Amino acid sequence: MNIGQDKVIKGDDGSPIIFPKDGNYMPAAVISGYDSNGNPVLAQFTTSGSLITVGDKGLEDFFQQSTFTAPGSSVTISSTRTLKNFAIQVSGVGSTPNNWEVVLEGSLDGLNFDTILTHDKGTVGDGKIMFNGNQVFPVRKIRARVISLDLGSATSIKVSIIGVA
Repeated sequence: MNIGQDKVIKGDDGSPIIFPKDGNYMPAAVISGYDSNGNPVLAQFTTSGSLITVGDKGLEDFFQQSTFTAPGSSVTISSTRTLKNFAIQVSGVGSTPNNWEVVLEGSLDGLNFDTILTHDKGTVGDGKIMFNGNQVFPVRKIRARVISLDLGSATSIKVSIIGVA
């Protein structure tokens, strides 16, 4: 079975596994659905089980959702392409948290991270999306990091980040 020029085989559970036409293997990549043009939208999972959605045009955008109940970092998303534009969204689960500070960080080497965007209750608000606009931040790795969190009556926060090449 072929989708475009990509080779597709079935995994143990019957889910399609994609081998892109450029020959680079994407571990545990599956078709998660199709966009409005009928192109496959791929979902890739890290070895720890975190979902990284890979866009319908190959490896051009990287999306991740993580749930936090305390400060900490998400799994680092690595790209073979330079990511330049970013967005972050923080949403309370169950209710709006009392307060939070969450950053989207970028890195070239995966060891040294700098803040690209900061999302907090006072400036941005629950469920609102913050993006970098015209400012370009060329990096190869991104992650979300919760600096501080007061859940109040919320059970957790959901942090969504995206990086676009």
